[in-house]
Amino acid sequence: MARSVVILLPGGIKVGDEWHQEVELAPITGFEEDIMADSTLADDGSGRPAVSGSARMTKVLSACCVRIGKLTRPEGATRSTNPNFFETLWQNAFMLDRSYAILQLRALTLGKSFKFSATCPNCGKTHDVSVDLLSFGQDWIQPKHPDILTIEHQFTTPEGGNLVCWRSLTGSDEEKVRAIKDQRKSDQLTSILMLRTTRIDGSSEKMDKYTALRSMSSGDRVALRKQFELVEGVQPMLVPLKCSNIDCRKEFRSQVDTGDRSFFFPSEI
Repeated sequence: MARSVVILLPGGIKVGDEWHQEVELAPITGFEEDIMADSTLADDGSGRPAVSGSARMTKVLSACCVRIGKLTRPEGATRSTNPNFFETLWQNAFMLDRSYAILQLRALTLGKSFKFSATCPNCGKTHDVSVDLLSFGQDWIQPKHPDILTIEHQFTTPEGGNLVCWRSLTGSDEEKVRAIKDQRKSDQLTSILMLRTTRIDGSSEKMDKYTALRSMSSGDRVALRKQFELVEGVQPMLVPLKCSNIDCRKEFRSQVDTGDRSFFFPSEI
């Protein structure tokens, strides 16, 4: 039997009335590779994939999941006969838990070393970078009790004094974030903030929230995003680098993109 790994999610997945942080994952097989590499386009002529990247990753997490807490597939069922058994649970999981599981799944399947290219923003020189995903992941996400992620949080912006109520995002919201990035080119940053925001100064009306966020100072918007990171314990997967170009030598940071094709396909198919 293929090896598996037991991980502790930083947040947790709710099964019935109980939260579970312990999850067992099995390595990716050809079945899941085909899901991730599927290039079928939607029938509406938009040029977008028929199944979004986040939906595909939900299917991969479900298929590779052996158990969540003590919940396993029904007796006699396997990942081949019932790959979607955990799909709804992973779809509703917090985005940070999904991201952490993807990180662990990649390390389990292809090894903890991840190599990628990073370009210096100052001089344009390309650098070959290698990171240890498992040690990186420990610094990237600090465990939080799921109660912290399910409640509505309040934050008063430092400059404008707006009372912002917000929530953590789940896998279902991941679809919406992707759609915003694809379709809302002129106001996508505001639209993504709106997705998290439940009320501003007591109003939950969509237009009131949109107007308030659009007119909010950049300093307050940055402070709001930092509050998300502080409460959820999530930091961007940024690798500190120094340009090797002798005429540059500038320090910069490059982000590890778990959604990039090369994360699971380091070589050409």
